[in-house]
Amino acid sequence: MPHSIIWESVGLYRIFSGLVSAEEILESNLELYNDVRFSNARYIINDFTEISDLSIQPADLPAFASTDEMVSQLKHEFTIALVVPQNAYVGLAKSLCELTKDKRFEYAIFQTVDDALKWVNSRV
Repeated sequence: MPHSIIWESVGLYRIFSGLVSAEEILESNLELYNDVRFSNARYIINDFTEISDLSIQPADLPAFASTDEMVSQLKHEFTIALVVPQNAYVGLAKSLCELTKDKRFEYAIFQTVDDALKWVNSRV
């Protein structure tokens, strides 16, 4: 899973491309959580518009939600924007949002990075 990260003053923009698997996303998340810059971050924009395929099943989503919940015990409020094109992946993104709706980390789905950026900026 190729991905790149652009660190900003109070958040980060992560762009995924190619084939993305659940294991690779979890590994990437753990790397982020261990990065010293993450302590100052208030948001993540996860951009999935450049992926070619997604090998994630609904059964993988609780692992994402539980690792975020563990980190939220230290980080508290945090915003995660999912930029997902209108296609088969929107259902997975909605399921993740449903799993995390009453948690400390707030998720939302967007079709464009600009909309996601406006949303995260309204919360920091």
